[in-house]
This record gives sequence, structure tokens and C-alpha cells, in this order.
Amino acid sequence: MSPPFEHGATFNYRGKSFLVTTLMENRKGYTQRQFEDAKRAKKLYHIVGCPTVENFKNILRQNIIQNCPVTPADVDLAEKMFGPDIET
Repeated sequence: MSPPFEHGATFNYRGKSFLVTTLMENRKGYTQRQFEDAKRAKKLYHIVGCPTVENFKNILRQNIIQNCPVTPADVDLAEKMFGPDIET
């Protein structure tokens, strides 16, 4: 038996229906390395204070954080896998 919410699920709360898309579902089609890169991007995003996603990608493009292994492509992957942040 699979764990609850392993795949997208719909549930009702106070008469409203909600669709839950899980991380496992969002990870489909990506490699383990891409997942790790996305996690690293999300972690760094929070460390630098949750700027807008575009500002964060500009910081990475301009090499403001020298020798940073995170790329704008990793940020895009993180957005696809984890969805937008609450702060944005």
C-alpha cells in the first residue's frame, strides 16, 4: 500500500475541494542530481533572504556569490519541483 498523498490527491475541507500535488509527483522525469541541485538552490534562496526569483537569478548570473554551484537553471528546477515560495 502506498503512503497517503504519494500522488496527487483531492480532499475536502469545510465544503471546499483542494488538489494536492506532492513533491514525489513533481519530481517525476528528473534525475536525483537535478533534485539535489534544486534543493541546494532552494536552501541558498532562503539563506540570501528570499529575494524575488528574478533578483535571485540575477545574483547568480552576475556571480555576486563567487564560486557558487547554484545556477539559474537550478532555480527554475526548484520552482517546478517545489512550487513558488510563500514569501514570493
